Amino acid sequence: MGILKKYITFSTALIFLTLCVSPAIDAELSTTSNQSEISEMITEEITLYKVDINGRMTPVQASITFEKGQDPETAIAEKCKELCKNDKEMKQSTVGGDGPSKWIEIDSKGKGAHWSFRRIIFTNRTIKWRLLIKYRYFLGDGYTKGRYNESDPWITLVEGPQFVRIIGFTGYVNFKPRFFLGSTIIHGYALAIDWGTPRWPRPNY
Repeated sequence: MGILKKYITFSTALIFLTLCVSPAIDAELSTTSNQSEISEMITEEITLYKVDINGRMTPVQASITFEKGQDPETAIAEKCKELCKNDKEMKQSTVGGDGPSKWIEIDSKGKGAHWSFRRIIFTNRTIKWRLLIKYRYFLGDGYTKGRYNESDPWITLVEGPQFVRIIGFTGYVNFKPRFFLGSTIIHGYALAIDWGTPRWPRPNY
């Protein structure tokens, strides 16, 4: 009878210890799993350039987050789109604003070279600077898309290796001003875009 009592006492103690230790193990495993998931995400500070309606380029610090192994250019392109969408000043100057009615929303990404400079446009006897961007993508994954309204579907204007000129641009870009060889990301609004003939479209400005 004494042996049975000792056995019951030992079994009860073992069950009690198991119930106490098990949640701690689960919690530790859960914490390790969460730490593993967090470590898979990378956050970086990058420099974008905001191009205003007069063609002035202003550096903008932005934070992007992407998964380990993911191409950061995708996150950069999404950040440019987000900044354009939330830029009230830019919206007022372009779509829905007092400027020309036919602004084209531009979305472009590729690897190659670009040139950017400002030119003067006389409108109603007022001198205005408009940014002109030229770029040449060398690889097959480059693309340039356009649309008139946010509700319209994107039209792939040109893809693959290309030479494009964007006229009267305002928006956000990820490249160094003037000339640079490497990755180019562009999102914003333009008065016209030209990749040869004819220009698409040919607005009155």
